Amino acid sequence: MAAIVIALLAGWSQPTEADALEGYATYMSPGVMDTVISNRGFGYADGIALNGAGDMGRNVWLVWKDGTITGPLPVVDCAQENHYLDRERQGRVAEVSAELAQEKNFYGVGPVPVTVLFEAPRMGWN
Repeated sequence: MAAIVIALLAGWSQPTEADALEGYATYMSPGVMDTVISNRGFGYADGIALNGAGDMGRNVWLVWKDGTITGPLPVVDCAQENHYLDRERQGRVAEVSAELAQEKNFYGVGPVPVTVLFEAPRMGWN
């Protein structure tokens, strides 16, 4: 069991190799994403947090249950290493700004299904 935990935690620091991740999106409290972006010195209007630190700096696209696509969103944050395994077990793959959660109508509702794409979607991507 210890070897499995060590291998999973090693995944926290590695870039995601898959073309896409499927799971649930959660959201940060209002203003937190803006603070993260500002503190990191980025000039982005919005961003996203993924579970692993290895994905920081990448651009991703989110495909929502209704088929709409948001992106590109820069990965500006990640889960704390000690939260990584819990988020993975819960199937949570992305954390967006409160504003994006409001725009997508899930603010105050809870996690929603989402697909994270690591390359720009093409026509008929799914």
